Amino acid sequence: MALGIVLLFALLSRAGGPEYIAGTSYFLPSTSGQPLVWSQGLITYYTDQGDLSPILPSASADALVADAWSQWTSVSSAAIAATNSGHLAEDVNGSNVIRNADGTITIRFRHSTQRGRHAGGHRLRL
Repeated sequence: MALGIVLLFALLSRAGGPEYIAGTSYFLPSTSGQPLVWSQGLITYYTDQGDLSPILPSASADALVADAWSQWTSVSSAAIAATNSGHLAEDVNGSNVIRNADGTITIRFRHSTQRGRHAGGHRLRL
């Protein structure tokens, strides 16, 4: 009886496949249903030029983000590495951040040379 139950659950269980996939919100339509991956597990990130808040100046915010990344990348089963590539080409502030009617956020950039930006480099929707 016990062997039958074990075999039944073994047949019904399924492993494999991606843990997370891109949904219809916050992703480009062409990526919907695709696994969320980083090429070779390498993540490059940029931080904002300005202060995060009056009590968290830029240097402290950068240190906070670096510490958060180190926590994730130090997990033994994490197959990722994160590299801080400096500050964004411009400050993200209230003048270039827009909340859209659907709840997403658009950041408008003047420069298009920064790596990691939306293709075209002028708008990033979050």
